[in-house]
Amino acid sequence: MLDSNVYIEAERNPEVRERLAAFTQANAATLYLSTVVMHELLAGVRNAERQAEMERHLLTPDRNAARIVPTDERVWKDAANICRALRFDLPGNESRLRWHAFGTTS
Repeated sequence: MLDSNVYIEAERNPEVRERLAAFTQANAATLYLSTVVMHELLAGVRNAERQAEMERHLLTPDRNAARIVPTDERVWKDAANICRALRFDLPGNESRLRWHAFGTTS
């Protein structure tokens, strides 16, 4: 199981993206996706196109292989959609709302 920070860094850094792709390909049968990580990733998606891409490349393969470690998936996806809407869909909220990762206070 990988933390959302790994996926986020891979999104930002092409070298990390390549290394993550190689790692996940080599270890696909033993990798699992936490619904907490799914929530964190979906909450940070800025548009529907990027969300669809994430669903296609990250979430669907794990779901099809039954490798998602649950809390209730629907609850986390709904929470992610609400967080994203509050942050990005309402004008002016970007600077007023802060993202708090689990276990942090800043």
